[in-house]
Amino acid sequence: MGRYPKDKYNGYNSDFEGNPWPLITSGVAELYYKMCIEILEKKTVKLDKKLIDALSVQSTYKTTNLKHSFDAKDIGKTLNVQNKRYWDILDALFGIGEDFLERLKYHTSHDGSMSEQWNRNTGFNQGAPDLTWSYTAFCTMINARNHAKTLLQKLKN
Repeated sequence: MGRYPKDKYNGYNSDFEGNPWPLITSGVAELYYKMCIEILEKKTVKLDKKLIDALSVQSTYKTTNLKHSFDAKDIGKTLNVQNKRYWDILDALFGIGEDFLERLKYHTSHDGSMSEQWNRNTGFNQGAPDLTWSYTAFCTMINARNHAKTLLQKLKN
């Protein structure tokens, strides 16, 4: 994920197209894990347009087509742990978070180092190396993932 549409900063100057950033990619993954945490702690999920849009991101996760299984009459409904669709939503949200985590793993150097950006064409690190915020974002994302995973396991058992 990059900073914003039409970003021109490439890590060195503003003469080209912007690139994806590990910081932002970690943040998006964390958002999906935190959505899971909120739903798991409430043990209910209310279907609304924001949730359905969140399920429609470009992702390789197989259930992101879950968006198409909802229609206008579903908006406003509340699902609980006894409803299969509740679990489908959780699986999809967690899976989308996992997709962003996989992207981070793929582009992070073998020694674990991250730079400010990944080149949009080569996938290699570029820009300022070893920014603290990139590592912090990764750590907070992993903490959210671990928390969501623990709650999922507890509630499913």
